[in-house]
Amino acid sequence: EYLNSAASVDVIEADKPVMVAQYMTSHGQCGNAAASVGDPEMIYISPIEQGIDSAVFYNTNENSITSNYINVVLPTAGLASLRIDGTSTFTDVFAHPYLAGYSCVRHNLGSAASQHRITSDSTFTAITDGLGSVESYGYNAGTLVKNLNALATFSNTLGTVQTDYTCVNAPVKFNLSITVKPT
Repeated sequence: EYLNSAASVDVIEADKPVMVAQYMTSHGQCGNAAASVGDPEMIYISPIEQGIDSAVFYNTNENSITSNYINVVLPTAGLASLRIDGTSTFTDVFAHPYLAGYSCVRHNLGSAASQHRITSDSTFTAITDGLGSVESYGYNAGTLVKNLNALATFSNTLGTVQTDYTCVNAPVKFNLSITVKPT
């Protein structure tokens, strides 16, 4: 499904790590018209905490691919600086229906095989895909892979290495590496 309406956008929140995949269904299946195009595809979705501010990606017309798209989720403030192939005009832009302060962008990239560039002064997540009469493809446009878990260690006077334990009665310094600024 494309980000072409509020009905196709969700927010998933969890207190434990999760992996989310988006599935595209085949033409003539799962409510798709028989005259529609595309085969099944699965794309792993990046969390907004691992967003990127630029990506270069490629769309193809091999195997009868006739349409290519990019779908982007970013803070609404980032729309002013968002550029796809140097332009700020997009096929569809709407407020994220479940995540205040975020917007969704869908852009039709046409049918030609081409390299594309997307940039913004805000971090975003994006997937790109292509559909055809006999084939489909899709992939995550990029992700900033970083550990989202806090890492705690101890430094004590009885050793020179930071560890996840300490000795009884040893003076210690507690170190905590986190990926977000604490409030």
